[in-house]
Amino acid sequence: MHPKLGEMKQRKRCSGKRWKMNSKVIKGMAEEVLGKKPKNGKESWWWSPDCNEKIERKKEMKKAYDKELTEERKVMLKEANNEAKRAVAQGGQQCCRVCIRNWKFFFKIVKERNRATKDLTSVRQIKDKNGGVLNDPDKIRMQWR
Repeated sequence: MHPKLGEMKQRKRCSGKRWKMNSKVIKGMAEEVLGKKPKNGKESWWWSPDCNEKIERKKEMKKAYDKELTEERKVMLKEANNEAKRAVAQGGQQCCRVCIRNWKFFFKIVKERNRATKDLTSVRQIKDKNGGVLNDPDKIRMQWR
């Protein structure tokens, strides 16, 4: 029998503790080498401070209900849940309204960015009556009329 296997059999009882200790060391080294990513994925950018307050209240009510399972706490938790749902829904609707109002502006920016990425295939310039160079599309159209 290999000497390491003999050691493992002797240490069977403390394998759970050893695994926890090893996993902490491995995770610590991984964080040190790779870095740790912040947990920002669950946040919604459109939540207002009112939404955050209601959600925090809901979490507090849930903790209180878990500590003391009474009918009164259950009713308070349901009310807090409903308030939080309403606040999140209203915040989402308000955000959608703002986005819909600004959709024209949004698409204008998108078109400008798209045009900026394209290469110039032809230079649109003409001379006006005085010999000056026109390169604004609107002025060129006026000159051709």
